[in-house]
Amino acid sequence: MADTDLNTVNMRCNSKRKIAERNVAIIEISYAFLENLLLLPDGTQIVKVFNSDDNLYHNSFNIVVEHPDLPVHREGESIAKITPTMENVYTPRFKDWGL
Repeated sequence: MADTDLNTVNMRCNSKRKIAERNVAIIEISYAFLENLLLLPDGTQIVKVFNSDDNLYHNSFNIVVEHPDLPVHREGESIAKITPTMENVYTPRFKDWGL
């Protein structure tokens, strides 16, 4: 139950707001749902979702994805940070990885 404790969640978010009383809940979603929500191309697999301590914004998170078109990652190296782009003609769809 420690992972869902409000004090633990608040510390992870680095929030300076007083905890006294807040209306909060945890939304749990599957990686498959997130892949569909983000409209990632076929063959993309989400490996991990995490909040990074070095984020400039505390309201964001990182998603590690695997796909044959992405750079090769070797053990001990940093994983490439990418900014995919989307295009919206009539229906939003994935455009590219932004490499």
